[in-house]
Amino acid sequence: MEMNQIDKSNFFRGLLLLVGKDNKVSQLEKDFILRIGKKIGYSSDYVIQAVNEILFNKYVSKKPPKFTDISTAEKFIDLSIQVAISDHNIHIDEINWIIDTATANNIDRSWVIDKFVDLFKDDMPYEKVFSEELLSPQTPSLPS
Repeated sequence: MEMNQIDKSNFFRGLLLLVGKDNKVSQLEKDFILRIGKKIGYSSDYVIQAVNEILFNKYVSKKPPKFTDISTAEKFIDLSIQVAISDHNIHIDEINWIIDTATANNIDRSWVIDKFVDLFKDDMPYEKVFSEELLSPQTPSLPS
């Protein structure tokens, strides 16, 4: 799926805001954002600078991203959930951000909750939920 420039910008900004919701950005989150930023066409230098500044950059809009189509919004939410769990410490503000983004894109919050629940149902081993597969450049939910 090819995204337009506005959706790419909103996708990246949304993920940056997500990782800053707990007022710290872990190395795993930085690595994840770097991979995603490069995948959607941003330079490594730009991505690293954006990640390093997200906690104090007052010029970045704090509004949840609004996408041009529901499939992009769903991909964003899927990936946001993966980013939120990547540091092994999901924060309530991260969950609320993801739900607010779903609402802004006319996606029912129950769909988001189901996505979270699916990660932990059937006594899935902790290691599987937080596997390196989530950080793989081949992750199917990564935008192209």
